[in-house]
Amino acid sequence: MISIFILKIFLIGKNFFIIIGRVSNKKEVAMSEQSAHDKFIAAGSKLYPKLGYYKLSVRVLAVEAGLSSGMFHHLFTNKDAFILELLNHHNNDISANLDMAALSDNPFEKLRAMAQVLAENIRNNLQMIHRMFADSANGVDVINHFIRTTIGQRMELFRKVLEECGKLDNGVPATDIQRLGYFSAAVNAPMIIGSRFGQMDLLPHTIKGRVADILTDEAITERIDWCLNAMFPHHAKFTDKQEKS
Repeated sequence: MISIFILKIFLIGKNFFIIIGRVSNKKEVAMSEQSAHDKFIAAGSKLYPKLGYYKLSVRVLAVEAGLSSGMFHHLFTNKDAFILELLNHHNNDISANLDMAALSDNPFEKLRAMAQVLAENIRNNLQMIHRMFADSANGVDVINHFIRTTIGQRMELFRKVLEECGKLDNGVPATDIQRLGYFSAAVNAPMIIGSRFGQMDLLPHTIKGRVADILTDEAITERIDWCLNAMFPHHAKFTDKQEKS
């Protein structure tokens, strides 16, 4: 009887450690998959701006990540799914920063902070943006889908804030879409167009070596200030009121 009792205890203990081992293995597999996923995203962030959609192969990604092509296919349905996840990864970071910038109750300060966040992000990712536009022009569906969706969301977000600003200060009457076009063209377009034209050697010699001057934080802030002063000439008094209260 005692030997049977000891045997049962042994079997229970053995099963317990087997179960614990399986749970531990599952956790390790999950952790290794997440690590592999992050490595592929990091590899894509580095290689996509350089190579573009068509030259970015699974094999090249796997070599850069230090992993196998089989692991890529285990984690991602196909290359399009990976590209979309890569772009959404970057987009989520921007969205989180925009959400933080939009916390102000003052629409003018909200607009200023959001515009600074977006412009600095554009400045920091110009190579990727140029690559996306090139792939879009070449008819890459997944890129066009991402641009269409993301730009639509961004434009609506800024349009609503501009609408809020216009309700407080309509000193220069204009529609929200007109203000959106002016703001985008004045703050962000110089960086995108200037840097691209510089790469293509299309800028006149008097300014082609000065593109970096429009990419600094200070230059971005100055363009935002110009826009606020031009579109909302009385915006300062609303900020002053809020600070005094």
